[in-house]
Amino acid sequence: MLISYKEYQFDTHKDIEIAYIRDAEIRNFIEHIMMSLSGKGALPSTVGFVFEYFPFISNLSIIENIILPLEYHEHLNKVEAVDRVSHYINRLGLEGVVLKRKEVVGETDLFKAMFVRALAMNPGLVFIGDFKNSVTIGEFREILPLFREVAGTERNMWVGMSEGRNVKWEHDMEVVLD
Repeated sequence: MLISYKEYQFDTHKDIEIAYIRDAEIRNFIEHIMMSLSGKGALPSTVGFVFEYFPFISNLSIIENIILPLEYHEHLNKVEAVDRVSHYINRLGLEGVVLKRKEVVGETDLFKAMFVRALAMNPGLVFIGDFKNSVTIGEFREILPLFREVAGTERNMWVGMSEGRNVKWEHDMEVVLD
């Protein structure tokens, strides 16, 4: 199924899509995609978000931030919640940081942890925003294929990157998907 947003066309059968959009348009982009999917009867029951503007709570550890949605929305206890996300944590190499707070964790590990939080609720769709101030192009190039593998083929990831990037960034993002 193809969904259009401005000059972009997205194929919902692909495992990942990238759009270069302004930060101010992120909300409009997400609303448009969700409305389009809803109108076609393809709206997933759960959506995950990985955005710089959807941060972790400062006084909680990384693992507490990751499992918080599971405790409140699915009423899982801590052990059950940690069991659900432990595969993602191990696969992304976050074992050494889960007991730390976000202020002492590197930006790349924080980005990965936010991705685990998004996957915790088993979403059918994951939106990943632009971490332009924290994750470098090289780090993103390393992380994205791993995200694709960890997410599996049963869900789509839509990456909304800011237009604030220069041409080199856009080219590098195309290389990531090859």
